[in-house]
Amino acid sequence: MENLNRIELIGHVGLVKVQEVSKDCEKVAHFQLCTIYKWWHKYDKHWVIETDWHSVTAWQGQKGIDFKAIEKGKSVHVVGRLKMNRYVDCENEEHISYEVIASKVEEAKDE
Repeated sequence: MENLNRIELIGHVGLVKVQEVSKDCEKVAHFQLCTIYKWWHKYDKHWVIETDWHSVTAWQGQKGIDFKAIEKGKSVHVVGRLKMNRYVDCENEEHISYEVIASKVEEAKDE
């Protein structure tokens, strides 16, 4: 069986940072994506809302990436792979963070 690393998210864009990374004006966007999960707590009889923020990296010019959709507040559909990053801080403590490396970013369709 082949390996699979795929993540698909629909949410709202938060903070956006765009950087030029080459002489050819190639750009990369690093942005936060907010997703909300809502479920009914059957014992306490109320709705529980969980909000998660995801770090996403998207390269301009890559097929499937609509750079115009990456704007604060917009609802977007992101498909990509999950990448784990490990680093050691100045106090010699190891940290782990996750980011989505996008292969597709487009405005989310209202259904």
